[in-house]
Amino acid sequence: MAPTPVHPAQTDEHQYWTDPILCEETRARLEHFRSLGWLPPNFKPKTLEGIAVVERYWRKYCIQSNEDYVDFLLLEDQTIYMNFFDWMFKTSRKKLLQSYDEYWRRLCQYFELFARRRVGEDARQQMRRVSYILSVPKQSMLTLEKFLEGVFPAERKIPRRTKDKNTLDVDAFGVIYRHHWVHSRFFRHGSMIVQFATVQLWSAITGTRPGVLLPQDTSSPGNPVLGKRKRDDTFQSDLPKHISLKDLPDSVCYRDIELFYLKDLQSKRDVLCAIIEFRNLKGRPEGADGTKFFMHGDYQLAYCPIAQIIAFAFRDGAFANADLTPELIWRLRVPRGSSSLPLRWKPEVLNVPLLRRLERTPYGYRLDGSLPMTYDSSRQALKELGRDARFEDDIGHYNYRRWTANEVNKNFTSQERQRVLGQSGDAVFEKHYQSQFIARDLQHVVLLRPSQEGL
Repeated sequence: MAPTPVHPAQTDEHQYWTDPILCEETRARLEHFRSLGWLPPNFKPKTLEGIAVVERYWRKYCIQSNEDYVDFLLLEDQTIYMNFFDWMFKTSRKKLLQSYDEYWRRLCQYFELFARRRVGEDARQQMRRVSYILSVPKQSMLTLEKFLEGVFPAERKIPRRTKDKNTLDVDAFGVIYRHHWVHSRFFRHGSMIVQFATVQLWSAITGTRPGVLLPQDTSSPGNPVLGKRKRDDTFQSDLPKHISLKDLPDSVCYRDIELFYLKDLQSKRDVLCAIIEFRNLKGRPEGADGTKFFMHGDYQLAYCPIAQIIAFAFRDGAFANADLTPELIWRLRVPRGSSSLPLRWKPEVLNVPLLRRLERTPYGYRLDGSLPMTYDSSRQALKELGRDARFEDDIGHYNYRRWTANEVNKNFTSQERQRVLGQSGDAVFEKHYQSQFIARDLQHVVLLRPSQEGL
């Protein structure tokens, strides 16, 4: 079967490979391809940063081998790739087999940048760990798989253990959440304390990726900082400066939230609810529809996402009805003959993110009017919060996502779980999210001993 061509990049998209992430020579070569009428695959910045790591290894290996790094890559010689991994093992610090698997995947994506094609669908499904090598005979691919999964780790005593995929449960979350409100001193500003609580609560309720709530670019607009290394900016593409079609920050804005009262026919009371649309989803093009989540009020105010939204709204003066007060809003009732009572936002705040960053002024800290809170600040706060609460392992955003994923898997169908998590199949959940702990009483199931499921 002929190799499948890479899906062409859209000419109206920003070409991320022109950003100073990959080395200057690589960008210049890709620019040459572009001048001939072909756009390289438009990998996103985080993917390119992963490719840049393996690029440094590959270029160093080719320099020592006295070979051109692109020509050497495109030879598609399994012996070359085997020797490359062997050289990496001998010249770099010890790594788990999972890390080599990641490097292999990034090297294959690096190959795609220059080869303009990728492996066929049937071969990609068959060869999980070497699926991106192109035009390699099936027997050679089997040899590569055997090398990466068998000979390579066995002869070099590379640990096959994967990195721990820690999760949470409701008890651990209760400890962390209470510690944040009562004891945490990472954030000193009141708005940041509430915002960080909202990040935790929304992450737990929806299981969303952290990049949906908070942008990972920590720079100011017009001054991007890409990656951790110092970049060489001498390369300049003559492509027109990209103007994003998005006029919204990569965070939840007021226009993404529908706030309203609903009649609860069972309890005969009115409940304040919200529908929140998460737009900045992985793999979705600009302007595509997001995923909408329903949230409702809770009598435990610390666990009430609606109370936090209302707090932000009064902080920002966001309600269209200027007569609303924090006391009055809880006394509203749905009119007779109606099923709901919507609460509207002012037009001028629709594009304002709820979670915003602080800026230092001569008089102290001030909440920025438009720039969203950064992912890095939340990541550091979670790490410090876990350590301060005496947890053995650091806590990250994906602890919340895995926790939600496993709870959803218990109570929802596979299709519903995929929709909640924004995944296209079961393979990713089973490999990266499913709990490694079997929380069932197998003695009862197998040996018919008295059940101890409550332990």
